[in-house]
Amino acid sequence: MQESKGALAPSPRNEHLLRSVPHGQWVPEATAEQLDRLADDLDQNSIAKNTRRSYLSDWASWLAFCERHRTNPLPAEAADVRRYLTQLGAVEGRKGAKLKPKTAQRHLAAIAAAHRATGLAFDTLHPI
Repeated sequence: MQESKGALAPSPRNEHLLRSVPHGQWVPEATAEQLDRLADDLDQNSIAKNTRRSYLSDWASWLAFCERHRTNPLPAEAADVRRYLTQLGAVEGRKGAKLKPKTAQRHLAAIAAAHRATGLAFDTLHPI
């Protein structure tokens, strides 16, 4: 979506799915399937490419940890996430070095994103 005088407007690529009406408002003129595709497109574009790439790498790291420790990645248990973050920050990450706190937070965000994507609850503020 693009900013248009303080309101959201469709990106040029998806403008054909909507039509302009008086007062600058937008009204759907698309099928439910087209709107679902548009929503998927907006979801995909809501995260920067580099963030998406980092999340995928972080998710692969979490999966490897879960496989090595024979635990389920979804839904994640708080104790397992605690062990994982401890490993990343105090022992080593996937590339052999301890991770900085911000990078470990991103790993936690990737785990949370995977839970949201599958409709599972995940509390990043859970005391771990």
